[in-house]
Amino acid sequence: MSDEEIARVVFGEARGEPYQGQLGVAYTIFNRSRHPGYLNSPRDLLYERATDGRHKYETLDDAGHTQAWSKAKQTRNDEYTSAMRAAQAARSGSEPDPTRGATDFASKQNWPSVSDNQYWRATNKTQIGNQWFVGREKK
Repeated sequence: MSDEEIARVVFGEARGEPYQGQLGVAYTIFNRSRHPGYLNSPRDLLYERATDGRHKYETLDDAGHTQAWSKAKQTRNDEYTSAMRAAQAARSGSEPDPTRGATDFASKQNWPSVSDNQYWRATNKTQIGNQWFVGREKK
């Protein structure tokens, strides 16, 4: 898996967010790969699909995001540069994880992906920009 593949997801999921939020999204990919509740390959996680056939990282199915990413990549604009920097930093660990080990994120504090469920307890809830990040602990 390349930094560019990670950056594509960061771009789509955290576009317009502060750099720390983008870095947080990148870290969730790697944090998930070390968590027992998720696939253990960052590449498999990135391209995992839900039962309806759509990617779990929904930005990968959004044509508008794909077009914006292609344009940003062509022009190497600030959004592209920031997403790439976040992807590279999370992969290398050269910058600390602002999420404290989060595996999930959402744009609303009470969305299912950042709330407790019957299997997992949401821990270390942290807000960065307009996003909420949580870890998962088995109940």
